Amino acid sequence: MIYAVLTETELDPRLREIVILRVAQRSGAAYAFAQHAAIAASAGVAPAQVSALKQGRLVGHAFSRAERVALAFADEAVDAPTVSEETFVQLGEHFPPRQILELLLTAGCFRMMCRLVTVLDLEQEPAFGVDTLRRAGEPALERC
Repeated sequence: MIYAVLTETELDPRLREIVILRVAQRSGAAYAFAQHAAIAASAGVAPAQVSALKQGRLVGHAFSRAERVALAFADEAVDAPTVSEETFVQLGEHFPPRQILELLLTAGCFRMMCRLVTVLDLEQEPAFGVDTLRRAGEPALERC
């Protein structure tokens, strides 16, 4: 599922990584944040935005309206049992239904991954990029 979220969605990779970094920061998952900071940079997320996400400061930074709405959605999706109608309305102003579902899958899958890496207390290791994931997935995909 994680591989599909990273490589098979219609979401802009930049937006996907912004959401993943937000979930990692709010989950206290330094390992996941470090891994995805490198991927985010290659997807075009500015260093100042990565820094803002790491510090949990989103106000006053160069996030677009659509990005801010996606981040608010991710916050609600991982923090509460439901998402407000107002947030869904705002999402609908920026994203088609498929991308809204993909945002939810991204936030949910990475909340699960963040819980895994924090419970296991994984040690930091050199960051890798999404191309590494694609190469790692190719043998598995060939078996399908």
